[in-house]
Amino acid sequence: MIRVPLVLLLLLGAGGCKRIAPMEQQAMPPSPEASIPPGHIRISGTVVQVMAPDTAQASGLCARYACRAQVQVDSVLGYGSGVTVTLSAGERVSVYFPFTLEPTRQVRPELQVDLPGLQLGDRFRADLAVQGPGPGGGEVTFVVYHYHVQPKN
Repeated sequence: MIRVPLVLLLLLGAGGCKRIAPMEQQAMPPSPEASIPPGHIRISGTVVQVMAPDTAQASGLCARYACRAQVQVDSVLGYGSGVTVTLSAGERVSVYFPFTLEPTRQVRPELQVDLPGLQLGDRFRADLAVQGPGPGGGEVTFVVYHYHVQPKN
């Protein structure tokens, strides 16, 4: 006799439960840092100075084309995991562009990376790869492998 009321209670109680969608169907807001790679800082910046090509190099792209620029950080959009340095809006940093500041179609057409090039005054968004300092200290190097040019106001 106790079994019938227990089964009846379970059946009636189950109807009042709220259905929850499986995890893959639930709309979860992405974490702001979810798409920033480890060891990177996402910034919006402006090219304020383009350094001359490094003529001390015997060969290579940076011996013929500019690969370094001073960039003013307009805003910091986020940090990837493991980043131990911080940047602030208005700060100027030296940035290395291994694919040069020229359009990649002109200097390395065989590359899969299609970068439009950057000039003085251009605004862009990029993930700065943070390299260094080593265990003994030293300078931090910021490297940009890919960027998006932002429209001029």
